[in-house]
Amino acid sequence: MGESKNRLSVTLYGSLTSLVTVIFLASARNQLNSAENDLNFALYESLSGNTNSDNKWGFGNCERLVGKTFTNIIKRFQGEYIITSMDIHVVPPNGFEEDEVYRVSIKQYAQPKQRVFFLSFIRQTKYNKFESCSDKSVDIRLCACAKEKSTEVTKNGVLFENGVAHEMFGSETIVRDLDSNCLLFLRRNYGTFSFALEVANVCTDRTYKFELTGSMDQRIFANTVPMSRELSPKTFHFLTSVYKYISKVNSPLNLKANIQVKQEGSDEFKSLGTTDVS
Repeated sequence: MGESKNRLSVTLYGSLTSLVTVIFLASARNQLNSAENDLNFALYESLSGNTNSDNKWGFGNCERLVGKTFTNIIKRFQGEYIITSMDIHVVPPNGFEEDEVYRVSIKQYAQPKQRVFFLSFIRQTKYNKFESCSDKSVDIRLCACAKEKSTEVTKNGVLFENGVAHEMFGSETIVRDLDSNCLLFLRRNYGTFSFALEVANVCTDRTYKFELTGSMDQRIFANTVPMSRELSPKTFHFLTSVYKYISKVNSPLNLKANIQVKQEGSDEFKSLGTTDVS
């Protein structure tokens, strides 16, 4: 039970640390002075587990955060770093009209170097309205939930039936099926120089091990490769955002996914091999 509670809280916290991606991409393209620009971002990993939910490892009442826009961007230099703060607007749950807003701060290197670092968040909008529906294991500051539980998972057209967001901040989700419509590789492009990657296990009867490898030559990765993730049933993981800081770079990414699967009732993972996901 303790592990499930930690998973749900950490997951929703992870949804906020995803805001790293937006700043990372926006800063890299020097567009931070435009609060309404069309540079969008993908929210960070959104897996969760909740012992009070019908779905052991998926979301409980607290929903996955889906980004709409970002405003009030402030950037300052601090030694070798750039500190950036901004307001993030996310889609409200069914039954609510106003966006939920988070004030987030991150830092990145002023010079082209790998990694971006999440610093802090403050929820700007009132959240006591969600007390009656929030999961007990979740920090209320991280929760947005519908007062009346519904079987409708599409969230007013924002999500596909499998829970994948149609888009994040105007960037369409490109979905690639890696195994049986269960393991999905998700990509969102931001212009010609940047993109963000996620992986999702949308099924309930299997667990995956996923390893991503590739070349970081002449590109900046928010999270560096190689990286490994274990995907429990009904979970989403942010992988990385990638920015090409040299416009004429021609070196291939060579992104490869090594996949293993464990079916429900089994104790062993079976290799599904390696596939190109560049």
